[in-house]
Amino acid sequence: MYGNQHFSEMGGELEMNIYYIGGSPCAGKSSVAEILSKKHDLYYFKTDDFLDRYMQTGARKGYSILVAAHFELK
Repeated sequence: MYGNQHFSEMGGELEMNIYYIGGSPCAGKSSVAEILSKKHDLYYFKTDDFLDRYMQTGARKGYSILVAAHFELK
């Protein structure tokens, strides 16, 4: 068992609960998530840790970082 992942008794399917913590910048979201992950043995996925690598990989491959879109309001 890793965090709150476990194999179901029926069919061996992987089940996982995903929790999101939202709020304003500098509100303490990361601090709360880190405390909860340690206290309850949860996997702590910090998007910022992957965003830089994702953007660098895309830039090396020549992908656009931002694509402009035009929307008409009716």
